[in-house]
Amino acid sequence: KIYKAASSTLSGIALQMSRNLRMRQPDHKLLVSKMCRFSPDRCVPPQGVEPMCAVRFDHSTPTARTHKYAMRNVNDTLLWTFVRNPTARAISAFFHLEVSRGKVEPKDQKFIDYLSVKENLGADLYLREMVYVAKERNGTTERLTELAFQSYDFVGVVERMHESLVVMKMLWGLEWADLLFLPSKTAGGWDDGVYDRASNTFEDPTKLDSCVYIVPSFLSPGMYSFFESSPTWQNKSDRDWLVYRVANASLDRTISSLGKDVVDLNVRKYKAALELAKDACASTTVWPCNSAGVRTPNRNDTDCLYWDSGCGYKCFETLDLSSIDQIR
Repeated sequence: KIYKAASSTLSGIALQMSRNLRMRQPDHKLLVSKMCRFSPDRCVPPQGVEPMCAVRFDHSTPTARTHKYAMRNVNDTLLWTFVRNPTARAISAFFHLEVSRGKVEPKDQKFIDYLSVKENLGADLYLREMVYVAKERNGTTERLTELAFQSYDFVGVVERMHESLVVMKMLWGLEWADLLFLPSKTAGGWDDGVYDRASNTFEDPTKLDSCVYIVPSFLSPGMYSFFESSPTWQNKSDRDWLVYRVANASLDRTISSLGKDVVDLNVRKYKAALELAKDACASTTVWPCNSAGVRTPNRNDTDCLYWDSGCGYKCFETLDLSSIDQIR
């Protein structure tokens, strides 16, 4: 999952898919599969025994290489990710990681300095995150882009979230219930603050004083001009823009092959399913942080499959989505 590209929402969908697919198996109660992302003492979801197909969701290329994604059995696994408009992603990264979490003042020079440091994840990120074969990482931009898209089973686009997930559903034979979500980490909301990017680890929430307020992002006239016309930004983001354009073109081609009218109809159905889930579940779901920024003391008491991902799944189980397929 790529930083600030709907990663928490998408990891929740990955968990939801994995759980639902396993629950649809006739022998699902006989298996308690482990979440491979973490150490043995933390490899079951916080609610305890949750039948689930093997699932992994990671940030960063070092982690991806460590997990040997290149050695996966392509016949038995699905590897997917989403990319986001590079400028929008950079703005979100600065305000979330620096302003909200780091308490950095959102001044233009602070923002520009942040973008100038490669390790800050502001720019030139997609190929660094997506190409997990170490020996290939010094290839040309064109070669790396080709390798990235050959390596993944699906690459979606955040700005086309509904279309992307509908296409994924159609390609993989998923159900509407597999793709339900309630948005997480929205501007003006609260972040549980448990993920530490510097160490790529999760903090114990009981040791954290409070939730982190997500400061809404904005662009000053100076930063607007920087993103619009600065050669510095254009040079730093050109590879990200290439990946983003290829992802959009690939999605367009797939939609065309599936039938645009069919995809458009399914997008309407999916939006209706999400609206039903929001109406029924948003007000009752217990999150790691509530609307006042108060942390839920015991993460086992939340309605999330892991930390702040997959929240609302208990309520989703009660929904009757049969009417969705009546939409024309």
